[in-house]
Amino acid sequence: MNEAYKLASKITRHVVTLTTLQKPDGLKTADIIETMKFMIEQLIPEYNVQDDTNHHMSIRRLKINLSRPLMTESSPRTKSGRL
Repeated sequence: MNEAYKLASKITRHVVTLTTLQKPDGLKTADIIETMKFMIEQLIPEYNVQDDTNHHMSIRRLKINLSRPLMTESSPRTKSGRL
């Protein structure tokens, strides 16, 4: 649809941008930046290794093991057979 038709038929879409939120202390965020920071602080928990479950620890060990270079037949070796 073209813009003239939308205006004439009053089929316009109004986009609402959330710019402020009410904080627990009753005050509102001042702008979109403060709103985004507030949302991130509220929705994404702080990272703490002590909060890891066994599942998290297993994934961390797997990631560490996978990031180490693998020994292959084509890997350079020293006289002792080790890198």
